[in-house]
Amino acid sequence: MAAFPIRGLVEVLALAAVYLLAARVALSLAAEKSHICPVWLPSGVALGGLLLLGVSRWPAVVLGAAGVAYAMDVTPGVGLSVVLGATLEAVLPALLFRRMEGARELHRVRDVAWLGAGAG
Repeated sequence: MAAFPIRGLVEVLALAAVYLLAARVALSLAAEKSHICPVWLPSGVALGGLLLLGVSRWPAVVLGAAGVAYAMDVTPGVGLSVVLGATLEAVLPALLFRRMEGARELHRVRDVAWLGAGAG
């Protein structure tokens, strides 16, 4: 039973690292002297990670978003808002997607439609 907590920790750290890498790529696309990006890649990484690994890995999103907020040198209030928003934008759709029969694959048109409606 001791292997699960270690595996969970490794999964959380790995997802947080991929989140940070995606943020770095996204911020490289930002307008000069700005944090405004045309596409925020970490959102997709977070949602995909939670769908694949389980919603219980939400601390990875918190760690990744906190790392991004720290790197962007924002005020604590803004940083907390970024962390809360990034976590909720990954956890809520993952929970909704699991609730619609827990499909991991998008083989049915209905699954794709639900995912699109939730994202819209």
